[in-house]
Amino acid sequence: MDTTLSFCSVGYVADRLGVPSTWLRSEAEAGRVPVIRAGKRMLMDLDAVRVALVKRSVESCSTRRETRAC
Repeated sequence: MDTTLSFCSVGYVADRLGVPSTWLRSEAEAGRVPVIRAGKRMLMDLDAVRVALVKRSVESCSTRRETRAC
């Protein structure tokens, strides 16, 4: 199992995920996706961000099922 983290720019990660970089930066600033700060730069691990977004999506759907909206 490879446990190497590869940190990339917000723009690169956003491009790979197909989301706007402004949205991804806002999510990072709000603490909803993992980010490493290097001075003024924000760096992200693509796989860690994917995991965080999937986890949030699953949790959101679980909550919606309880209210019959999913």
